[in-house]
Amino acid sequence: MKRSWSLFSQQNGTSTAARPVDFPILGPQLRQYGCDLTRLAVETRPLIGRDIEVMEVFEVLLRWRHNNALILGRSGVGKSSVIVEVARRMALGTAPVGLSGRGVVELNMRTLVAGASMRGQLEERTVAVVRELQGYHGSLVIVFDDLPALLTMSSVSGVDFLRLFGSVLEYAETPTLATADSDLLREQPSLKRQMEAQFQVIQIDEPPHPQVLEMLAFWMKDIEAHHGVSIAPAACEHAAHLARRFLKARALPNSALSLLDQAAAATRLIGDTRNAYKIVGAEQVATVAARWTGIPLQNLLNEEAARLANLENVLHQRVVGQNTAVAAVANAVRRVRARLADPSRPVGSFLFLGPTGVGKTELARALATLLFQDEAAMVRIDMSEYMERHQIARLIGAPPGYVGYDKGGQLTDAVRQRPYSIVLLDELEKAHTDVFNLLLQILEDGRLTDGLGQTIDFRHAVIIMTSNCGSQHIVELSDASEEEVRTRVMADVRAQFKPEFLNRIDEIIVFHRLGREEIRNVVDIQVTRLQEQLAAEYGLELLLTPSARDWLAARGYDIEYGARPLKRLIRRELEDKLALGVMAGTVRSGGGRVLVDVETGKAGQGGSLVITTEGTQARDPSIPSRVVQTTEGTP
Repeated sequence: MKRSWSLFSQQNGTSTAARPVDFPILGPQLRQYGCDLTRLAVETRPLIGRDIEVMEVFEVLLRWRHNNALILGRSGVGKSSVIVEVARRMALGTAPVGLSGRGVVELNMRTLVAGASMRGQLEERTVAVVRELQGYHGSLVIVFDDLPALLTMSSVSGVDFLRLFGSVLEYAETPTLATADSDLLREQPSLKRQMEAQFQVIQIDEPPHPQVLEMLAFWMKDIEAHHGVSIAPAACEHAAHLARRFLKARALPNSALSLLDQAAAATRLIGDTRNAYKIVGAEQVATVAARWTGIPLQNLLNEEAARLANLENVLHQRVVGQNTAVAAVANAVRRVRARLADPSRPVGSFLFLGPTGVGKTELARALATLLFQDEAAMVRIDMSEYMERHQIARLIGAPPGYVGYDKGGQLTDAVRQRPYSIVLLDELEKAHTDVFNLLLQILEDGRLTDGLGQTIDFRHAVIIMTSNCGSQHIVELSDASEEEVRTRVMADVRAQFKPEFLNRIDEIIVFHRLGREEIRNVVDIQVTRLQEQLAAEYGLELLLTPSARDWLAARGYDIEYGARPLKRLIRRELEDKLALGVMAGTVRSGGGRVLVDVETGKAGQGGSLVITTEGTQARDPSIPSRVVQTTEGTP
């Protein structure tokens, strides 16, 4: 079987069988406004893993008519590398018969335009270049790098470059190669049609994982020599894995190569500073990826397994009760981390049902903090803003020709920038019915096309939708069984939402009202937050007696509004008084303790909270401190 040149070169080094052939010498116009890729390509190393694409380019160049090829692909996928490989094979005589020995020239259009200030001067330069090209009678191949930029330049300068080069493009005597970013052309369909009329499109996609590893292994020696480091094989594997999974905005193999290159540079700097042995491993690659993506390092190093096994307890540190909801969310996250879930759908899709103040939004926040160590990783959209049909375009961006076309969508832009996030769609029942047509595609296929024609990946997002639909049954049937309550609630849900929408949701979870004991636990959580704030800002410790805790739980309990009245009570009775003490100067940094207690009466039966500073007899309700629970009567 005949072996391809690129694989032969990789395994055996530089071949002695191939020798540079004679190729054309460029004239003055092409030397001034072009770059001789043929001479540069002779000194380059062979391209790995793109033999099929290179042969497809040769096929187009050998055509009888319309032998102009447009290499289309995302930025970083290797379009320019394919052209250099084509030029290298032509220069070494390993290209097909009829192409070996041809020169390859890249026209630098920016140099052509630079300095052409007088009217007609740019046209004169372009015509001179075209005439010189025609004089080579097919012994040259022209290259236009970034063809959309050339067309944009035409509209700015007022010179139609494609028309002036038309004599070159229309006749098969001078083959032409061009590159274009597929993401950019997707935004300009008319420009894409114009290019397809004169060029044969060759699509270049991201290489598969084994091919990326082959490319990284080929480049590894160059990176090691440049930085003076040693790269472990695990670093290449990790760079390919992290780039494919997390660096969605950049294409492989460039994203993996950049990740490995910067990890080597970082290791080089650390080694030079500490005078230590410089080796690049999986941890160094993950550290760079963590900086680029904002995803915690332990997540990238798969050190979260033990934490995920105990996920329910971690979530319950912030969410009181709601065992069914917490368990469902935890199971979905573990399925994905174990790679047992459907890879074509989001991590999980949930519909949270229940009255206000029972922890629906708090569970979403807790999950964002747990998975990404940052609540900002939660994309929250209030669906009451999309009650009218014309407002729906704001989610994905306006279509071409409408106002705001270039601004993107509120939902799609947020997920495109942070594909690993929690998407919270609040008060879903208030949205227009057309919104659910968009959600069907997200829930089923894990993707959505925005107004610019870009496909947004939702496969790494957790979709959480909340609704108050049927919540009156949860409040009214306080003594009924959970099954009876769920039956009544689901009857309202089925009347509100279409079956095809409900059928695509992973879990529909009913949040039950909070009891008095659960409200006491919410007191502890809210007070603990205040503890941490005061300790960090003022170095103060606030002691909360059980009587004060019971007083807050009794006064803050409301069967209809859940935990929200408690938050307002703590803000009024503790935070406001503490803030007043800070402003009045009675609270100073530097340590100390403050006791919060009930002045008169038993807990929940009258009285008021008082705040006492340590070491004084006077009680001043305006003095703040950090909250720590103590035994009753013991400061």
